[in-house]
Amino acid sequence: MLTDYDFEVAVGAAAQDAVWKTQHPLTHHLAEDDPRRTKYLREYQSSVGRQVLAAIARLTTIDLCRRP
Repeated sequence: MLTDYDFEVAVGAAAQDAVWKTQHPLTHHLAEDDPRRTKYLREYQSSVGRQVLAAIARLTTIDLCRRP
């Protein structure tokens, strides 16, 4: 089952991949197999995901307010 956190990570990863292709700054110096790299990247993607979902919610609210 997909948790809210996993959903935020998925949205953040999709946004990151589609738009700006940046990684968490701390991941640049870590080896690919370093477990911290995965942890930091998931935290970053979750943060991006929350921002994207909040923006969508704001746009939806604005749109609903403008409907006659």
